[in-house]
Amino acid sequence: MPDYTSGNNTILTVSDIEIGAVELKNASTDDRATINAANTARATSTIVVATQIVDAVGKVPPAGEAVGNAPFTKITDGTDTALVTAGGSQNVLDDNSSSIKTAVETIDNFISGTRGLVTEDNSAAIKTAVETIDNAISGNEMQVDVVSCVPITITKTLAEINDWTAVAQNTISESATYDFSAKSEGILHIQAALDTTTAHTGTRFIVQTSAATAGDEDWQDLTEFIALIGTAATDLIENNPLAAAATSITLTAHALTVLGTRLFIEDATLINSELIFESAQSANAITIIDGTTNAHAVNTAIFNVAMTQNVSIPKGVYRLRVLVDNTYDTDGSTLNYKIRIGAVA
Repeated sequence: MPDYTSGNNTILTVSDIEIGAVELKNASTDDRATINAANTARATSTIVVATQIVDAVGKVPPAGEAVGNAPFTKITDGTDTALVTAGGSQNVLDDNSSSIKTAVETIDNFISGTRGLVTEDNSAAIKTAVETIDNAISGNEMQVDVVSCVPITITKTLAEINDWTAVAQNTISESATYDFSAKSEGILHIQAALDTTTAHTGTRFIVQTSAATAGDEDWQDLTEFIALIGTAATDLIENNPLAAAATSITLTAHALTVLGTRLFIEDATLINSELIFESAQSANAITIIDGTTNAHAVNTAIFNVAMTQNVSIPKGVYRLRVLVDNTYDTDGSTLNYKIRIGAVA
């Protein structure tokens, strides 16, 4: 016999060793376990030690990702266990989700059918706001009290573009250019009158504007009109002199017989000329409305073909001017004109 004592070691060299059937037995009973594949069928009375076959790529056959073939894991904090429904969702229960339950109940109390309830208890601010609006309503109108408002200051200016200017027969006169860029709106005031007794078929007045701040290529015609059609009658002032603010004028003849018409006093100093409005007459005198602006010397001429014209100027204008075209009647009368503008800044 070989010596198996500690002092004498014997080495056995053998080929593969096969062990016969092996039973796994319970330590306290005679129950024995049966070794089966984990995914094989077995009776509930069979005591087994579950094993799992792993394929060549490390997956559990027949389909390693299948839920039915995977190991089961229990999620717990040591006291409670997380529950999963048959559909794979985690259960939310009253006893493990009391805060969620409270929140859902609060929302549910707010719902009536498919609409949320607005009550005094949960919407005090809304209630107060609606009551405030309701107090401002009378019938179908809202009552508004204006406590204060920002005052709007309107600055009006009157500017002279051209004082009385003479225009020869068969010529064109260009007025001064007016800078309208700082104005929001305005009205152009044009006055004109014939100063001879020559028959006249009219003078063309052209109001031009420009949207450019400088240059002459952007002048556009805003409007035009024909005026001063007729043959003027004339008379001379007999007053020596005619005082400023006079309402009665003595004449040397009785030529100005048409009432309700404008007359032109052509002063020797042209810028002192003016338009007047005849309201009455006698054998050798006329009465005028408002009185004269200036004093006039004896024998100053008065003519009775005169006109005034107002033209509105739009907001988009930067500059404006007036062309007086006295070529409209190539053999008509000479004339005088004056232009002013009233504007709002």
